[in-house]
Parts: sequence; structure tokens; C-alpha cells
Amino acid sequence: MRISLLFSGFGPLAETLPLVRAADRLGLDGVWYAEHLGFHDAVVPATAALATTERLHVGLVGPALVARHPGLLAMELASLGEIAPERVRVQVGVGHPGLIARLGGEVTKPISRVESFVGGLRELLSGGSLSGECAGYSFSNYQVVHYGHAPAIDVMAMRPRMLRAAARLGDGVGLSAGASRQYLTGCVQTLEAELSQLGRPRDEFRITAFQLAAVRPDGDAAAAAVAAHLPIFGEEALRIVGPDVVEPGGAEGIGSDLGAGRQMGLAATPGELPGVLETFAATGIDELSLELLGSPDEQIAAVEAVARTLGRATRSRSADPASPR
Repeated sequence: MRISLLFSGFGPLAETLPLVRAADRLGLDGVWYAEHLGFHDAVVPATAALATTERLHVGLVGPALVARHPGLLAMELASLGEIAPERVRVQVGVGHPGLIARLGGEVTKPISRVESFVGGLRELLSGGSLSGECAGYSFSNYQVVHYGHAPAIDVMAMRPRMLRAAARLGDGVGLSAGASRQYLTGCVQTLEAELSQLGRPRDEFRITAFQLAAVRPDGDAAAAAVAAHLPIFGEEALRIVGPDVVEPGGAEGIGSDLGAGRQMGLAATPGELPGVLETFAATGIDELSLELLGSPDEQIAAVEAVARTLGRATRSRSADPASPR
């Protein structure tokens, strides 16, 4: 299982770079930058991360259909691929309704819109051209000249229909933070069944799960830190990604629920970390991307703890044929 870091885009960009460099130095697999309208974009942070690292893979999470013109996004991805061939990945999504409404937009028929958006990006990044309508935008013999490696394109998904669409359209899938292990296991099963039906090789499709994470000397403090951040997702989303934890109307006290913090995130002491990571690996995901909570010192300590754990697991990981996904 790959281990990477996630940056939400809500905090200062400069504070992420020491963690990026630590992840690169200590042997983690990658970092992901999320894009939220009105906060940080993902392209500029990804560029900074690529420029300051040598081996780390860098991903962009959440360029939304309404916010990102596929012609412009293809140009940006082509430039990133030129800077760092085979180190760039993108995950496209519908976007949060409350945020895309700030641009006066909304997404109807999301699956067909995602299909058109991903298809347009692939066409442009493969050297083709677009004319006519694509994902709600108009093109006239539009092409993108690029000199690098075309980035992999994943689809963000929560519900079964979009999961199945991701298996059909994407090079991989991104699963929402706040998800319980049971939810992740169910998603993997849904995706693998769909991939099998489509005749797509499982080992060429990457399943990435994003998770809130706190690694502290006090396990209850770690769980409390995760639980305190769960309400930001809203009750509807929490019921989807944590159906075994959150019942209808039951999200009111989740911000102080230590059990929810442990079940819907990664909360552990350094000594507990190997076992907790094993529970995520057992879900069948290919990559676990951690949004580390706490002060800069606590986040660096968490990266170091993860790196120590990975050092103990290096031999078994290198023998795993699925690990490169």
C-alpha cells in the first residue's frame, strides 16, 4: 500500500512545503493538493512541490467541472507533465455544490458530465483536437501542444453509480476523507466487480483513500483531533462514507466522539501505527493519503512515525506486485 500526504488547500501554502520535503526525504510515495473554490488552487502548489522534490509523486485533487475549463486544465497538466514526467496525477470531480455556486454554477447529470470532461482531457493530452461541445464547453479545432508525459486521470467518487463510472472512465479513483474501513472495503468490492465486468486489469487501476490523520503519544488525543474535524463534511456525506458509524440524525455529536475519530480516520500512537495501517491495507485500497492534523511539529513527528513504520515494512512492500499502482 502506497502512503502519501494530502493538503486540503484551506491553510497557508508555505506551511505545506516542509512536510513535502520531509515526505520526499523519508520515503513516502507522494503528496496531493486539493483545490477548493475561493481557497487555494491545486496547480501552483503542485508546481512548487515538484520543484522542491526529486522522486515524490504529486497529485491534484478536485479540479471541478464548473471551475476548470478542460482546455485550460489540459494545458496546465501538460506543463506539469513536462516538468516532472510520470510524477503527476489528477483527480477530477463534480465539486462541492456550495462552493461551485459561488461561480454561479451547478452540475446537472454529473456522471455524463464527468464522462465528457475526462474524455476531453484524454483527447487533448494524447495530442488530439476537440470541436463542438464537451462537458458544457464549446471548442473549435482546439489542441494542446505538450512535450511531457500525459498525467494519469482519476475520478473522485462517493456513491455506487459514480464508483462504477470511475472504474469505466478513470485510471483510478479517489475516495473521500472521513470514510470508515467498512465503507472503503465496500468501495473496493464494487470497483473490482465493475473492473472485472469491463475486462480492465485490476493492477492498472489505483484506488486512493484520503483520510484525516493524527499520530500522538496519547491515543485519545489523536482520536479527539480527528473527531473534531469530521463535522466539516456535513451529515449527508458522513452517512454515505460512514454508514456503519453515523446513523440518520446521528452526526450531531460526532465532533466529540472518540470512537468515530478512530473509525472514520487514522488516530494512533506511534506504537499503534503499524497495526492501524494494516487495517487500511486490509480494505484492499492501493494508496492511503493522510491529511495530518495538529501543529507543524506534530505533523512532522507524524511523518517521521509513518516513515519508521514503512521502514519496517519495506521488504514486504517491495515484494507486493500491486504496490506500483
